[in-house]
Amino acid sequence: MDSSYQPIYRRLKGNTFSEGFSIFYNGEKYKLVFQKFKRDQVSKSDKKKGIKPKRKLLMESNFFFTTLENIEFSQLPCKTLSKEFCEKFNIIWK
Repeated sequence: MDSSYQPIYRRLKGNTFSEGFSIFYNGEKYKLVFQKFKRDQVSKSDKKKGIKPKRKLLMESNFFFTTLENIEFSQLPCKTLSKEFCEKFNIIWK
């Protein structure tokens, strides 16, 4: 079996401080990745020069599961994004 993970879900939310929730699957296991970022503010003069804000990774957590059923998403980071995922795919959020 191919051990490389393929993305099956990705969601980002926020502005200056943002959260990311991704799910990958390799045919055997699911990999849930939770990330939190902070974006630097750029002044108007820098924006005119074409300088773009940079995101810094503040936190990244990886969790591995064989099934998406019976996961206590409320105990994991990024509760809002994981709840949206559960609602979209009819998984019980607990």
